Amino acid sequence: MEKKLSDLEENDKSTGQDQETILYEIDEWYKRANNIMVFNVPESSSALLNERIDHDKKQVVDLFAKLDMHQDNDRILKVIRVGKSGDAANKSRPIKIVCNGSDVVMKALKNSSKLRSNGQQSSSITISKDLTKQQQDLNKKVRQECKDRKAKGENVYIKYKNGVPFVTHVNTKKKTMFDPIKCILYEFRGFSHKE
Repeated sequence: MEKKLSDLEENDKSTGQDQETILYEIDEWYKRANNIMVFNVPESSSALLNERIDHDKKQVVDLFAKLDMHQDNDRILKVIRVGKSGDAANKSRPIKIVCNGSDVVMKALKNSSKLRSNGQQSSSITISKDLTKQQQDLNKKVRQECKDRKAKGENVYIKYKNGVPFVTHVNTKKKTMFDPIKCILYEFRGFSHKE
């Protein structure tokens, strides 16, 4: 009986830690919801901090212009370089953009394809949500799974559902417009649905 009680207490303790971890992760998601991470933006070589900050702010304003988000410049609260300066000789540190709403983040992500179609320098710049370590690990795992399955000849891609990535097959079936409801609607409107 004492053994069962101690086992239950240990189980409660471990469950408590799991709940604590989950609550921490959710808290981190909310904290990062208004942040955009920007990669491969060249850093200023100036020795003065204010000049480097102004350079980064100008880079972000230019980025928002490329994303057709001129009107959202006033919604930028902070622009921060993440990581220690001088870590790698030729590698620039990511920029974290803190905005005053998650709608700015979603708009930037939606318009991110415009970066690939503008000029040479902007083609290497990429943006993403500010992900927690757990989200980064999951994304890395899913990307690797997709890469492995493609190497085996599967026709797959990464899809997101409620912000969670997973690998799925490409739908190669042609959708026909002749399901029963559409046929009735077409007949009602006087259209023919003969093939």
